[in-house]
Amino acid sequence: MMTKTDIAVKSISLTAREERKLPSGLKPSRDRDIGFASVVVEFENTSTEKSAIVRIQRIEVRNALLGNIQLSSQAPTQIALRPMEISAHQVELTNKTGYSGFGKVKAIITYQVGNNTRKIESQTVDIQRD
Repeated sequence: MMTKTDIAVKSISLTAREERKLPSGLKPSRDRDIGFASVVVEFENTSTEKSAIVRIQRIEVRNALLGNIQLSSQAPTQIALRPMEISAHQVELTNKTGYSGFGKVKAIITYQVGNNTRKIESQTVDIQRD
């Protein structure tokens, strides 16, 4: 996936899990996180001459069938890429309710390079449930 500014998305991966069982040694709490997602995206600046700024505006984990948002990032992130640099960026998302419904989920990343805004999606994955 290339943009006019020579930024390529090398890969995007998602791991999703839900932990409904209370880990041993912890007291029950309403504030305990139940839904977890780890999103890793690698950007590559394929230009040999110019540095670039990638702004990740939003990361969402959605139900692949219904499109419901299950988890989402709260703050934009800026990544500075030097010429010919590859940068891996990992985001951990959590929620207190877990995943609603059944089926698979996918990550959708909205990012901006210059004046261009793009969306990329991960492959759909099964939710690991404990």
